[in-house]
Amino acid sequence: MPEEVPLYRAWKGETVHNNELVIRAPGQPPRTVLVTGQPVTLPDGTVGGLVAQRDITRRQQQERALAERTGALDAFAALTEAVGSETDVTVLAKQAIDVLRARFSGDSAAYYAREDGQWRAQVWSLDVRAELAEVRSPFSDDHPLVAELLATQRPVFREGEAAARDHGEYLSDYASSGAYPMSVGGQVLGVLAVARRGAVSWTEGERAILRAVGRSLRLALERSEAARALEARNAELHTRTRWLESFAVLSHDLTVEGDPYALVRRAQGAMLPLLPSGHSMYWELEGGRWSVRSAVGEVAGSPQAGLLGSGLPAGGSPPLDRPWASGQPFYLDRAPQGTPGTVGGDYSVAALPVLVGGQPSGVLSITTAGAHQWDPVDKSLLETVVRSLGLALERARGLEQLAAERRKLEAANEELEAFAYSVSHDLRTPVRHILGFNSLLRQSLGAEVSSRVTRYLDVVAEAGQRMNVLIDAMLDLSRTARTDLSLARVNLGELLASVRAEVEPDAGDRRVEWSVGELPTVTADADTLRQVFVNLLTNALKYTRPRELTRIEIWAERRGTDWALLVRDNGVGFDPRYAENLFGVFQRLHRADDFEGTGVGLANVRRIIARHGGEVFAQGEVGQGATFGFTLPGA
Repeated sequence: MPEEVPLYRAWKGETVHNNELVIRAPGQPPRTVLVTGQPVTLPDGTVGGLVAQRDITRRQQQERALAERTGALDAFAALTEAVGSETDVTVLAKQAIDVLRARFSGDSAAYYAREDGQWRAQVWSLDVRAELAEVRSPFSDDHPLVAELLATQRPVFREGEAAARDHGEYLSDYASSGAYPMSVGGQVLGVLAVARRGAVSWTEGERAILRAVGRSLRLALERSEAARALEARNAELHTRTRWLESFAVLSHDLTVEGDPYALVRRAQGAMLPLLPSGHSMYWELEGGRWSVRSAVGEVAGSPQAGLLGSGLPAGGSPPLDRPWASGQPFYLDRAPQGTPGTVGGDYSVAALPVLVGGQPSGVLSITTAGAHQWDPVDKSLLETVVRSLGLALERARGLEQLAAERRKLEAANEELEAFAYSVSHDLRTPVRHILGFNSLLRQSLGAEVSSRVTRYLDVVAEAGQRMNVLIDAMLDLSRTARTDLSLARVNLGELLASVRAEVEPDAGDRRVEWSVGELPTVTADADTLRQVFVNLLTNALKYTRPRELTRIEIWAERRGTDWALLVRDNGVGFDPRYAENLFGVFQRLHRADDFEGTGVGLANVRRIIARHGGEVFAQGEVGQGATFGFTLPGA
């Protein structure tokens, strides 16, 4: 309009100051000028206008470039700040696109990631065509640009014919493109791409900008992946910690429980709280069918609930048949409807063979409600629990067999003891008869008998008396096993002093040097323990008879939680090769002509100490004395 022209306005008497005006001339680019004008009256009175203009086109171009750079720098600063704190890749990619859009105004940008085997845009600039955004620009690995990115893991720039060839139908509006691969740990996780409409080629500065933004996003992606890996590691450690805590409790339970199915239930109860909701079943093969012996967890209402009574056919149930046959665990991350050996619904299954003595005893299955991927932590810990269960079952089976053997042995011992007691009583009568008639025979023969007959009669009498001693020893041995122990606190020092006073007269006028250490107070049966000390001290005095000076030492020492009591002498000793025979019934290492005895005393000592929960032992050398001892549980 003429009234907007500065000259016209000045002519009309208006002063114009720095009025911006765009001048367009045919065949020339637009120019922007600043115009200043004011009215002028000539000497002849004519009114006119005076204007001056200054071309600011270049300055405006510089200002716009500066504004673009400032916006790009602000966007880049925001991206840099986000890189230090943000871990969401989508948010970071959007900020990277904002930086590129601020620098490459009018062009398009997008961030791609692999999805279902295709590279699809996850975030894109607002100018992207609707149909392009709808399909999210799918590219496969064999697309030329993608293939080069994956092979080189370096930025790729397309210009001219190469760009037209690669862009195809969806990118036909763009003259050039550039892409930066997000390579983390040697693997391309994403691609930041720019498609340019007007620019046919990339300047080195423009390439540097894409590299800088891409590098920043890649660093952020690396940090995000590291954070994700750390979070996964922490979750794994937390899971392992929970497993270990549960396994520690389970390990204790498995050592105190003896019922096999109770052991299985404890193992199931330890595993289920650490897994997604579901249930566990323990199966055993019987009569050609898999039968459920133990079920723990959310069984009611599950598709497997009907299997509790009916079971599954052997040979048609892979989740059970395979681990049973191979001895190896079987994992199924997703058991779709119709899987042989399963029932309807989608869920995950882990089935592990329970090996007892190296042979399968059953199969422990874990079924989750919904699909679950069995990771290495799950597998390792499940297999550890089931392996421990197998060892516990093997131990329980061994304990049951041991208990059965013990019951048989106890029954046999009772019968033997009863027999020995009965025989001992029954032998008294014939021995009494022999001794009685031997005495009558001696009386009837009178004094006028030959020395040979007298010797014969003496041999019969001595043999009868020895037989009585053996019968008494057998009765003592039998009573030791049959008499109930009366446990109480026993001061061994006082008990030993009493026994010593009892046996010292047997030494007669021999020189005996006693050395007695401090002895403890223990929980024991005083009467039977007295028999032990009587036997040991009597033997010490007996087997030191050849010595001019008899030395007997008695002391106690701690062995773990037990007390060991020891008696050492300087007597004739014994051959250590036969030490194990010393505590057997009727076992003697010396001739009866040299040292009297029945061979029952030490056997009685062993039986008494065994009933107290202790052990007996002996050490010695021929001619160098002997040490006899026993242990008692400490208090």
